[in-house]
Amino acid sequence: MGTIAKRTSLPADASIINIYNMREQRCFGPQPGGAVKQKDRRYYSDRLTLPHIVSIGQGKRGSAGLFIRRQVHPGALEFYYVANGIFDIVSGDETHMLKGGDLIRIPPGTQHEGGAIALQKPHFFWIIIRVPSHHERFLGLSVTQTQRLFTSLAALPRRPMQTGAVLKPVFETMLEALIGRNGLAETIVTRNTLDILLRAIASAPAATSSAHADSALKPALSYIHDHITERIGLNDIVSQTGLSREMLRRRFKAAVGIPLYEYIIREKVLAAKERLCTTERAITDIALDLGFSSHSHFSTTFMKWTGCSPQAYRTDNRQNVR
Repeated sequence: MGTIAKRTSLPADASIINIYNMREQRCFGPQPGGAVKQKDRRYYSDRLTLPHIVSIGQGKRGSAGLFIRRQVHPGALEFYYVANGIFDIVSGDETHMLKGGDLIRIPPGTQHEGGAIALQKPHFFWIIIRVPSHHERFLGLSVTQTQRLFTSLAALPRRPMQTGAVLKPVFETMLEALIGRNGLAETIVTRNTLDILLRAIASAPAATSSAHADSALKPALSYIHDHITERIGLNDIVSQTGLSREMLRRRFKAAVGIPLYEYIIREKVLAAKERLCTTERAITDIALDLGFSSHSHFSTTFMKWTGCSPQAYRTDNRQNVR
């Protein structure tokens, strides 16, 4: 048993911290694409032993590759929380853009992956929880309380829920206690896990995308997505909304979290990443398909946003889609 120690700082040079429970390894599931090994990642397999808690982790880096490779967890649900920046989650056949304060649930057995564009500097956390069987108790709750809790969790929406900044220290405290072998680590993980789950349930009624909640922006988003292969100008979008240029800029940034121009480029880069991984088209053709003026223009933009060239991205990530 560890000692009750002072607060332990998280490794500053680690892009990924993953504390996983070997007693729950059946929930790791088959992981398409094979294991990813990088020297800036930290893995701990001897810190977490609480039943049902499969993994707790953190991601924090400005890199071009996928932060969370394609994966699935049989019999376990997962929550991702974004503390800062922008992070994209593909869950099943749905894609969600999470911004600071967003929490999202990944249902058991759902294939998912997550990534980000370097310019958006994401900082995110996750927790994976095995769903208790019919007669199991969860973290000291009674059987009845356990069943009620997981019934409520199963009913949560599959879209982001805005929880604010309160969950960042909740996740950090768990990671610090486990890494530092704090004698109260299990107590801290128990308390904080229940805190996360209850906050998720409390946030569910307001789980409506702020961008879609602003009805004036719906035509703007639809236009961008429908015309992503074209050169999209501000006037094109203004004509869809009835807003002034300045009002559109202000409301879009407030709702989406990034400026309109950056959002358009981001969507083009995300579309390019998909094409690079899933097609054999030449990079120049992909650039022209997405409205870039030249291979050079596309490569410069892609490098700025992802930190690597289109060819390097294609080479590094092709294994994830084969």
